[in-house]
Amino acid sequence: MPCKTIRVLHLHDKTSIHGGAEVYISQLQELLPLHGCETFWIGITELRGCYVITEFGRGVIKEAKNAGDLFHFLTLYCEKEDIHLINIHNIFNPAIVRFCFQLRPVVKHVHSPVMVCPGKDKFWRYSEKPCNISYGLHCFWHIYSQGCANRHPKRVWNAWNYVKFEINDAANRYKKIIVMSDFIKQGMMECGVREEQMICNPYFTNKIDFVSDNSDQPIKKILFVGRLISSKGPHIMLGALTKLLSERNDIQLEIIGDGIMRASLAQVITDKELNKKVFFRGWLKKEEIDKAIGESYMIIFPSIYPEAFGIVGIEAMMQGKPVVGFNVGGVSTWLKNEITGFLTKPGDTEMLREKAELLLNDAEIYNRMSRNARSEALKKFVPAVHIGKLIEIYRGSIEK
Repeated sequence: MPCKTIRVLHLHDKTSIHGGAEVYISQLQELLPLHGCETFWIGITELRGCYVITEFGRGVIKEAKNAGDLFHFLTLYCEKEDIHLINIHNIFNPAIVRFCFQLRPVVKHVHSPVMVCPGKDKFWRYSEKPCNISYGLHCFWHIYSQGCANRHPKRVWNAWNYVKFEINDAANRYKKIIVMSDFIKQGMMECGVREEQMICNPYFTNKIDFVSDNSDQPIKKILFVGRLISSKGPHIMLGALTKLLSERNDIQLEIIGDGIMRASLAQVITDKELNKKVFFRGWLKKEEIDKAIGESYMIIFPSIYPEAFGIVGIEAMMQGKPVVGFNVGGVSTWLKNEITGFLTKPGDTEMLREKAELLLNDAEIYNRMSRNARSEALKKFVPAVHIGKLIEIYRGSIEK
């Protein structure tokens, strides 16, 4: 159905900001109307058989007593707002997804391996290793032996059935499945999702016009941004950089974020006598993070679990900051080895340290990578590129 203005309903499990998916959807609410697309965002949270329905910017707008009540609400909402297309993000109830197929054409955003992994992250938490095995019966064993998902029997069963539904039923019914990295795309193909169903449209970051050059500063700041949990690898990073921090007086490590590992990391820092070299800054506002990136020399990205993407990487590139990180998940979508930084073997602390030290010591390599990082960000990861492609997907899905 050709239309001048597209009206899209985003469905997610929440409308408050808790992570990268919500930040992304909130950005769409601001940017899509600038490109001829009216956008709406509804959150659906299941609670003891009932459904709490929220609308972005308004909070709770209805409490549905059962699925029938929820479906009635969605039907009336789509009619009232003249919705042309439904964009599903994280909705884990197959019944809701099936009903959406009856209402309007449906596009699916995949922000993590959740469509093909009951544990959602493709990561074995006990052994701190990525899961490289496609979805299958082994998942039941690994959920309990590797702690890769909530182990409550009902949740295990629901997670398994959700993945089974997405792969065997829903995947072929979506007009398009939008993934953010080739890693997600490849994982889905391994589970039988057809390649032609998927389009890779990487995340974006806001364009920053002024970029500061801190390469000649007397103190070079190395920056980490993320949750302080084992899968994000802050303990791996600290182990890799301890020798450098101990031996050099021209570097500091700043840690932005918080989490359950903060106390243990702080103890290591105290034991290694690095309290004057390593600083915790806690969670900061977006503009404060941008400022910290601008003041930094390089970014360390030590995640050991297969990140679906890694937005902080392109935020660093936008400001011309090289990144040193492990080659896991979708990181290679934006971090190009020896071009915009260094991709290192996952968990290899010696290699991580060596590459960070090389950037500290070799101004020619650093400046080349800094220019490359900025150029790549401006060419591939600005809003106009992402939104333009997304609008094309929407129009193609409606007109089919």
